[in-house]
Amino acid sequence: MKLEELQKSFLPKEIFLKLVRDIPRENYAEKLELLDDYINQVKDFFDPDILFVRSNNEIGFIYWEAEKYDLAIIHYEKVLEILGPADYPFLYFNITYILIVCYRSLKQFSPSMQWADIAINNLTCTESTFSDKLSTLSAYMDLLNDAGRPFNEKYTPIIDNVIQEMEFPPVSVVDPLERIKIISQEHKKWNQRLMKVSLMSTENKEENITALKDYIATCEIGWYKKYAARKLQEIEYIS
Repeated sequence: MKLEELQKSFLPKEIFLKLVRDIPRENYAEKLELLDDYINQVKDFFDPDILFVRSNNEIGFIYWEAEKYDLAIIHYEKVLEILGPADYPFLYFNITYILIVCYRSLKQFSPSMQWADIAINNLTCTESTFSDKLSTLSAYMDLLNDAGRPFNEKYTPIIDNVIQEMEFPPVSVVDPLERIKIISQEHKKWNQRLMKVSLMSTENKEENITALKDYIATCEIGWYKKYAARKLQEIEYIS
């Protein structure tokens, strides 16, 4: 499998927009028909394994959006039959996250736990703390709460790693699930505030500068503070 091909766009813009914007998620049969037509048109131009991974991923997502979790599981697990965590971590951990949630939503806690353990034990393959590590821990937390199962203490160092890598303020609570909950909530809060600043009109530079300075002064997560500081430097340099 040509791994570099995995990170390239699979769907042309017009097909993508129809699937995510124009066709309602409940009309999944229409989405599947559109996707199938496209796959048949391009199948001879793709590496067979790449086509297998990308097409099953798209089909799985259509079913996931439509809350057809049992059908989404079939296609996502097909992907992970040949896709490893080091092949394309972003896609791999996105799929394991969805599999954990799908099985949990179906009250099938054992396979959900199996995928949680697989994902957590493979987190060394990714450098993405927020999108892979924290999202996996959050899915694991929700699963344990729903299933009434205890936290596996061997995963405690991963929580510590996330806190250290992203420079969260000290988390005083000891309970691991509460720690995951706190850092997830803080991440969401400061991510949303940064998005709000980022979406401000670029025409008024002074407003942008003031908003970024306020964000930097109040943000409690080191990674976000540094990211905002870089953006501030860029705007001030252009000014």
